[in-house]
Amino acid sequence: MLTNSTNGEPLAHEIFNATGIETAPPPTPPANPAPIDDWMCGTYRNPLYDITLNGTTLLYRPRNELAASFLGDRKDPVDVVRLGDSTIITTSGHEVMSLIGSDEGGRAKFLHNGAAAYRIA
Repeated sequence: MLTNSTNGEPLAHEIFNATGIETAPPPTPPANPAPIDDWMCGTYRNPLYDITLNGTTLLYRPRNELAASFLGDRKDPVDVVRLGDSTIITTSGHEVMSLIGSDEGGRAKFLHNGAAAYRIA
């Protein structure tokens, strides 16, 4: 099932469960996560917003009115922890993001949270 929404997963689970299809539970933050490494931290940009990962939080900054309506009220930092070698997870909503590729300095080139955001700083 594909949805064009950042919040499509709960709807997909409802549909699957109503039709008898078992779904895996959503990922959860680990009890003792490894630290988020410096190579992951930075500011990433896509056409709608900038995302800054500082090691313990993400901060979303909409780049236009469409993005502001899409993101809702994300003015406050979002707490994150490391989930895997190149993934992080929010501690409240359990949104998983991947850090992909590497730039010339060995830092993550992209942060992917359903849309790829490239490193700008």
